[in-house]
Amino acid sequence: STERRGEDRYDLVGKVSEVVSPYVERTIELAEPADRGAAARRLTLVFRAYDDGVAFRYVAPTDGALQAVSLVSENTQFAFAGTETCWGLNLGRVNSSHEGEYDPVPAARLRATALYDAPLMCQSPGGPAFAIAEADLTNYAGMYLSGRGDGQPGVEVSLAPHPADRNVVVRTRIGSPLTTPWRVVMVADQPGRLIESTLITDLNPDPSFDASWVRPGRSAWDWWNGGQLDGVPNSGMNTETFKRFIDFAAANRLEYVMVDEGWYRGAGGGGIVRPGVDITRTVPDMDIPALVAYGRERGVGIWLWLNWIALDAQFDAALDQYQAWGVAGIKVDFMDRDDQPMVDWFHRLLGQAADHRLMVDLHGAYHPTGMYRTYPNFLTQEGVMGAEYNKWSARVTATHNVTLPYTRMLVGPMDYTGGGFANVTPEAFEHRFL
Repeated sequence: STERRGEDRYDLVGKVSEVVSPYVERTIELAEPADRGAAARRLTLVFRAYDDGVAFRYVAPTDGALQAVSLVSENTQFAFAGTETCWGLNLGRVNSSHEGEYDPVPAARLRATALYDAPLMCQSPGGPAFAIAEADLTNYAGMYLSGRGDGQPGVEVSLAPHPADRNVVVRTRIGSPLTTPWRVVMVADQPGRLIESTLITDLNPDPSFDASWVRPGRSAWDWWNGGQLDGVPNSGMNTETFKRFIDFAAANRLEYVMVDEGWYRGAGGGGIVRPGVDITRTVPDMDIPALVAYGRERGVGIWLWLNWIALDAQFDAALDQYQAWGVAGIKVDFMDRDDQPMVDWFHRLLGQAADHRLMVDLHGAYHPTGMYRTYPNFLTQEGVMGAEYNKWSARVTATHNVTLPYTRMLVGPMDYTGGGFANVTPEAFEHRFL
């Protein structure tokens, strides 16, 4: 084995502005018996220890014995003492929006039939806490955690199956090594200290582009109130309505206005993609270049909502068009997957958006894995049960809200979709969908 010491030092838009994280890394080389000759396969284990946790990953190099890999499973396990209490989002399935409650569960009752999202946060009785997550998810499938199949306390890794072959989770191209994401254990003496950790971004690479043009900010949003505005005749998906949103944003020092679903030709509503949809053309009553110009005069940028399937069909033409219009960013929705091809698509989108100077907000997205260090134009994402759920349910409670900082928010930014200002007691609450 070999050992080295290193230090992650980088700027970050997030919980801290400047990160300095020293670590110790040990690499262990494994190989099959030499008597197999050229057929002997090799495996590299890489471990890192930081002040706020540990991480490890596997690397299967391609050589004479291994030209490409079709991986059917990853059998990583984490052993627990069995006395911990854990808080996790049991999705129960892959292909979801990664939204729900982080319920408490005794570690001894983490079932093999469960499918927990990352992170899974656990605390020993009256003492230390840890959270299991992943970082630098690239050319691989997303991780879930299930109770160990051997019945012992702890969890084991499950991966989202490949859509082309559900018996396989990861495929590599000939000549490309298999490199897993970092398997991360964040550690602290109490749950609140986990919030301070930057371990997830520490384990991601630096950006390859100048991101000085990226401007995080707050946004007005039409979807929350159904596009209905007092004093605007025929308010809805039209230029005049969004000029009023821009006026509101400017008056309240909000940097952006989000134009949600319905602005482009053939929009289907929600996750529906209709035949003939065209995300480079607006509905007749909308003029995006005019809104961009109107907003620029008032210091307000414009973001556009998109269904990912429609975007994928017009990928290059759409990004070219939005850059030409002067749009600040795009909000892409309804992916609801984290298999290997979708993970690759996330990277493609964020990289190409950066080339077009577009910021990105991802909805219907899997848990954060630190990509916003590599792509600073990736400002935030969903993958959380946010305030909009109270438009049709009463699931977003005070308990849910105060649990999120110790669970979902440990691993990255969170588009909670806030914006409601009505204040009532739970007994008087009524959900109303506009």
